Amino acid sequence: MLPHAFRRQGRPTVLGHRGAPRQRPENTLESFELALADGADGIELDVMRCQSGELVVVHDPVLTRLAGQPLAVRKTPWRTLRSLDVGSHLDPRFSAARLPLLGELLAALPRTALINIELKDTGFPDFGLAYAVADLLSGLPSCERFLVSSFHPWLLATFTRALPTVATAFLFGEAQRFGAQRARLARFAHATALNPSLALCTATSLRWWRAQHYGLCVWTVDEPAVAQALFTAGVDCVISNEPGAVAAAFRPHG
Repeated sequence: MLPHAFRRQGRPTVLGHRGAPRQRPENTLESFELALADGADGIELDVMRCQSGELVVVHDPVLTRLAGQPLAVRKTPWRTLRSLDVGSHLDPRFSAARLPLLGELLAALPRTALINIELKDTGFPDFGLAYAVADLLSGLPSCERFLVSSFHPWLLATFTRALPTVATAFLFGEAQRFGAQRARLARFAHATALNPSLALCTATSLRWWRAQHYGLCVWTVDEPAVAQALFTAGVDCVISNEPGAVAAAFRPHG
């Protein structure tokens, strides 16, 4: 199951996918703050280690799309990464946006915010990443507000061995081989929750996953009506590119 903090009465929990990525540069403090200000219960973010070992909050392993430079995060030191403009690709107004470090970000966000941290699998599992994130989270209060996820079952299992008090979720999507059947790997990862893509959430698959007593956090859900239908079908949490709009749909009117 998901931690109690990730479940709500009468509605799904809403997490901003990389923050509010259609209004602010993804995976930046500005994006996460906007998602929370617009009513999201929390955020989803991506993390990988750079060449010098820091935990960098970023989705793309190569920064061509985000920064206009073909720099591989795993092969670039933090002193270079920290100066890159990762906002202008969305809008020139955001040219001051920078990649954050995970520790800095967690210190800046409210302690009440729920946070789904995805351990990025960039072609081969970085087990040092799992240990480093576990070490960082072990020194923080309120472990129930964290959910650590990954597409790589062994990376997730490594994290669980290092910090079993933090819940984990196995990620999978329709672009992968065997699609919905990949949920079976969750037991090897020792995960108690699943993060499936929306395309895999049929009535049959949702019933099966719930019967296995997994918590469910679905990505990427941008329509309030879809979020409501998923919640009715037993989904606990949705990850959205439009967290403000989805959250607003569940607020009491008047």
